[in-house]
Amino acid sequence: ARHCVALCSLFTALTLSAQTIKTLSPLTSFGGNGDGSIRPGDQIWMDTASNQRGLAADPVTGNLILVDTHSGGAGNANVQGSIFVLDGTTGTNIWDINNSSLVLNTNGISGGAYADAPAAVADDGVVYVANQVTSSSSTALKVYRWDGVNDTNPPVVAFNATVTPSQRYGVSMDITGSGVNTRIIFGASSQSGGSGTNVLILTTADGTNFTGTVLGTDVTSPNFIEGVAFGAAANTFWAKTLNAPLRLMSYNLGTASAVTLKSWSSSQLVGGGSLGPISVDPANNLLAAMEETAGSVGGGPDHIWLYDISDTNRGPVLLDIKDYPAIGPPHPNNATAPPAYLDFRGSRLYTHILNNGMV
Repeated sequence: ARHCVALCSLFTALTLSAQTIKTLSPLTSFGGNGDGSIRPGDQIWMDTASNQRGLAADPVTGNLILVDTHSGGAGNANVQGSIFVLDGTTGTNIWDINNSSLVLNTNGISGGAYADAPAAVADDGVVYVANQVTSSSSTALKVYRWDGVNDTNPPVVAFNATVTPSQRYGVSMDITGSGVNTRIIFGASSQSGGSGTNVLILTTADGTNFTGTVLGTDVTSPNFIEGVAFGAAANTFWAKTLNAPLRLMSYNLGTASAVTLKSWSSSQLVGGGSLGPISVDPANNLLAAMEETAGSVGGGPDHIWLYDISDTNRGPVLLDIKDYPAIGPPHPNNATAPPAYLDFRGSRLYTHILNNGMV
């Protein structure tokens, strides 16, 4: 897990030679630091103990989902923290009718190396949170479902199954669609001895209960650990992990396979060697990636990279780079799995690096 820094970046338009260039600028109303950040210690649910995991933005309410495992770097199969609902403009806790922090009901959540870790919100506002498993063939991957951020009921178990071949799942996760068209993707990780070359796609026939299809890929070394994100075209997704190419892939559920359509090596992609977690905004043909340079105490700063991906024949075009706000001194130690989360929603990009806050 890495530092949780919520970077709420707004895209502003600059007109240059009749061309609109999107850039990143801080949402200054977010957090209390004037630079769009919530730093460790600013809130009780933001620290440097590898506790905060999933981050997702709700397109319906504009709120954020933040998974606070409150279990430390070792994880726990039982829920020990809360799944908070935060205001997407200010980053503050939303209060419920009992004048308490609005949290999702976690009754019934258990199992895995982390009982709850990554989060995603569908286009209709339905919230999904998954556990993290280190050996998917022996421990069931679970995905929990709430009707929305105001659903006070315990979650429905939307998916609960072991997955072969054995991989670590629950590090990288993305979602697309809504209702019966909802699809959820997980990238396999090699961190627990798996190959790290598989992808898992979940689909549903009723909008509630999901089935999984493991995709064999043409990738021969790990490429899905830190970032997977659905693409603009049907049955496509993007993938990136540290020191691996950025890939655009096409998948076929019928043949349970995925193939690389385009790939860009570190030498072909500005920043490619050190980029890991990604998020894609298909509507605006944007890709954001996190570069974490602060691997030890005192290092930094980290960076957010923004690319135009409208022309895959040309390849990603760098639009902007922004430093993560300085946390410290000294800069806290970044965690290792997962490093960070990013999520586009409308004109905003929310980012979270474990142990280093949100922007």
